[in-house]
Amino acid sequence: MDGDGPDQARGAGGRALKVVGVALLCAVYGVVGAGLLWLAGASFIRSVLVAGAGTAVTIAVAMLLLRRLRDRRAPTLVTLAAVHLLALVLVAGAVAALPVLRVADFGDPGDRVVSPDGRFEVVTYDWSAMIDPGWTLAVERVDGGGREWFWVGVEGPAPVEVRFVDPTGIEVHDDYGQVWALTFDPDTLEPSERYCVRPEYCYRWPFDGYTRTSPAGT
Repeated sequence: MDGDGPDQARGAGGRALKVVGVALLCAVYGVVGAGLLWLAGASFIRSVLVAGAGTAVTIAVAMLLLRRLRDRRAPTLVTLAAVHLLALVLVAGAVAALPVLRVADFGDPGDRVVSPDGRFEVVTYDWSAMIDPGWTLAVERVDGGGREWFWVGVEGPAPVEVRFVDPTGIEVHDDYGQVWALTFDPDTLEPSERYCVRPEYCYRWPFDGYTRTSPAGT
């Protein structure tokens, strides 16, 4: 009987370490998942909430799994493999739900320029990168049936004039004297160019799909 005390203590200590280890592992998956969701275009708050809820569910299920595997005296390696598999299933579910979770954050709508035929408009969205001003230009249907970005800039050069040169042709004139020209498909609004003036600010969806960092033809 006396010999059972140390063995029971060691067993309880081992189980406690395993529980803490599994919880930390799930938390790491949660932090990584939140970061990936944010980079893929989900808002910061939505990324944290989804990853937090997923982590909580994973930890709860993992605790039940630990109890079942402990009763069956499964080795630690099998337990960890099962937890990894559970976390990966959760990540796969988040990836599948990504189109619903991510919403492009263009900024606050400002100036609008309407096309000659009155069907389309270019909207200048204002935002800030810490203390530096930023702008996102997007072509939209006047009736609200779609939106596609085509120009992103921070601090400078700044757009000073946006105009339609024809029903589907646009020019952006900046304060450096440069002209950024493009056309767009009237059916899909897909632009011929997506300009990112400062690539270090275009690392998140959808702005990571830029095609040029300087005006076409330069």
